[in-house]
Amino acid sequence: VITVDPNMNIDQYGVPKDIAMNLTFPEVVTSFNKSKLYKLVRNGPMIYPGASSLKKHKIEKDGSITPSTISLKYVDRESIVLEEGDIVYRHLQNGDIALFNRQPSLHRMSMMAHRIKVVSGKTFRLNVTVCKPYNADFDGDEMNLHMPQSIQSSMEIEEIACVSNQIISPKGNHPCIGI
Repeated sequence: VITVDPNMNIDQYGVPKDIAMNLTFPEVVTSFNKSKLYKLVRNGPMIYPGASSLKKHKIEKDGSITPSTISLKYVDRESIVLEEGDIVYRHLQNGDIALFNRQPSLHRMSMMAHRIKVVSGKTFRLNVTVCKPYNADFDGDEMNLHMPQSIQSSMEIEEIACVSNQIISPKGNHPCIGI
């Protein structure tokens, strides 16, 4: 369910902390983000910000690569060693890009990309100026969150479907975002 939050920017979307801890984004371990991902793995799935699982690539004796997924809920997280190329499924964080839609999705402005802002409470938060394209009136309206599962898809929806690129309506060539 969505509610109004005038403190959100038009390109932001408030996501409850419980949902941000349930959904994940797969982040590949590199030399640049290894220390950050170590902290998330140590926090595990129950502490925000954290991570729910880890995918390691095990090299067999015959040279084949076998991926194995490790749930971080019931393991000793202190003993885990991250290697470059491992994938950490981390919680959603502020600034992540996600696709939101309100059913029925009849035109492209019913599905737009927003930057996530993790908030307290139980409802999604949306700036009032972005309501018109979604045809939202806050009388129990529900919206769906679609989290991209790669950096490439994140960049694609940011460039194609970002709210700032949807301000002018393709139908009448006039602004569709406003109070």
